Amino acid sequence: MAFVTRGGVYCSSCNVKVIPVNPKKEYISCQKCGHPNVHIRLMFDGQSLKVYEKQGKPYSYSEAVADLITINQQIKEGSFDPRDWKPAGQNERSFEFSMGAWLERKDLERDKGKLAPSTLATIRLMRASIT
Repeated sequence: MAFVTRGGVYCSSCNVKVIPVNPKKEYISCQKCGHPNVHIRLMFDGQSLKVYEKQGKPYSYSEAVADLITINQQIKEGSFDPRDWKPAGQNERSFEFSMGAWLERKDLERDKGKLAPSTLATIRLMRASIT
């Protein structure tokens, strides 16, 4: 049997930790406000991580608990990567992703002779100092 050692399941509306009064009940909602959707919250490497959805659909309590168990197993095995648990569009909006895509375009410009190799090397040094 898997145990959850990190994190918890919280109401997406009022942020109260959801504790099922009747765990055998098929449909569990927030005990405070009755909201059906929940999210996972945990600390990993000193940072707070919140996971709100799975494949674009908000979590139900049972889905969130199942994924929280999976996350804990990955942490225990050393294979956990928080980026894998972000919504699909969130990685594309992150600075690191955008910077990488921009550098790829600049590589193409350099290969076509439109950008000096030294300019790209300077940009990569600056990137290394901020990421």
